[in-house]
Amino acid sequence: SIMAVLVLSALLFSSGTYAQVVENPGLAQKQVQEYLKNKQWDEAIKTLTELIEWEQPAPEFYYNRGYAYQNKGMDSLAYLDFSKALELKPNFIDAMTGNALISLKNNAYSVAISEFSKVIALDPSNTDNYTFRGIAYFKKGDYEHALTDYSKALKLDPRSAEALNNRAALYVAKNDFDNALRDFTSVIEIDPSKPSAFSGRANIYRQRQSYDLAISDYGKAIALNPNDTDSYYRRAKMYIAQMNWGRAISDLTDAIRLKPTETDYYNERGNAYYSNNDHNAAIMDFSRAIQLDPRSVYALIGRGLAYAKKGAYDLAIADYEQARSIDSTNSVVVHNLANTYYMQGNYDRALTALSNILKTDSTNKELYYNRGSSYYRLNNYDKALADFNKAINLDSTYASAYYNRGLCYAKLNSFEDAVDNFNQAIKRNPTHASAYYNKGVLLEKRGLTKLAVECYEKFLAFATPQQDQLIEQARKRIRELSH
Repeated sequence: SIMAVLVLSALLFSSGTYAQVVENPGLAQKQVQEYLKNKQWDEAIKTLTELIEWEQPAPEFYYNRGYAYQNKGMDSLAYLDFSKALELKPNFIDAMTGNALISLKNNAYSVAISEFSKVIALDPSNTDNYTFRGIAYFKKGDYEHALTDYSKALKLDPRSAEALNNRAALYVAKNDFDNALRDFTSVIEIDPSKPSAFSGRANIYRQRQSYDLAISDYGKAIALNPNDTDSYYRRAKMYIAQMNWGRAISDLTDAIRLKPTETDYYNERGNAYYSNNDHNAAIMDFSRAIQLDPRSVYALIGRGLAYAKKGAYDLAIADYEQARSIDSTNSVVVHNLANTYYMQGNYDRALTALSNILKTDSTNKELYYNRGSSYYRLNNYDKALADFNKAINLDSTYASAYYNRGLCYAKLNSFEDAVDNFNQAIKRNPTHASAYYNKGVLLEKRGLTKLAVECYEKFLAFATPQQDQLIEQARKRIRELSH
């Protein structure tokens, strides 16, 4: 899913770039003006406190002190001062706006809506207040009122990047990606310095699987905000989708540098390392993810797969068992556990694990295929045939199941059935080297040497380097049968 991108604008006050100061020739008030202008918040607060204690309190004194508190992140004190200013001057728009912004920042959305509504009633021509109230409605899940406010803001100022950006986020939440894409693009045209617009548009491209466009926009978001961990992470996911493991690993490394305690980042980098056949690095990343979250089933599965690739089957099994103790209903865990038992040569345990999964997942062709392979290894060819039949019934294009069924028929000395199944495997996968080889063996046994040689030659055309022993055997058979 695409995450909505909300952008709270910088605090905007009708009084200008710094808080207004009541006109007074007194030195203290001139000092306050300079302090606020220069963002010397502590000095401003100290001087304003003295003015409030020594002079007849003016609403501007409280407002300006509240403004200084707000910029120091002391929202409760700021809210109290803004409220005091409003007691002295009920229609003080800047103080009213300050309180509304504090309420919005602190997730008091209903209060913020009420406060912004009062501000809008006094000043219905201010674009930002409609945008802020729209954000409060959005946060409450009231999308219709939010959309109305964003549209009002845009009617007042059609080039308001903030209103467009937040309306785009709303459209994303409503799954209206066409309108969201249009608004994010408009934001970029109006203000190409907004990283959130690029990342928002990239999220839509990602959802539409337009990976190159998504990667480009995430790159622009990162260029504008090099600390944007989400864009690094999401661009990495795009690279993973394109199987560009090196770039995915690079982006995830940047994301980890910025946020070193995020479990998902280690999991994804571990996945990229695993896919890039760097199993040691994968194990390190999955181990770090497990340290951060000992109940991460994803990390335990990932590390188990990496251990299995290294032949460390006992360690892989331990990880899968740990994962199963956390989530006993996870079929992937049990399936991997069964595969590892199979690779370990522990076919009885593989059978037990696969049979348990099939009790709740009886439509999974791979489970029947794997159980059939286990029965085959235990020389139980009738049960193996039954499972390969079920796999083929679930998927009539399953070349490997036809091939294994052919092996079973060969063991049962059913020549025609074996050859037919090897042919079915080749029909569905014309490069299935092993099917050609075993068909050649059967044809040779029947004295059909010319056809057998043709099969061995086909095998050699499609064999992989890992089949080196069979390659040598096929060459030998061709030499002997050709004389």
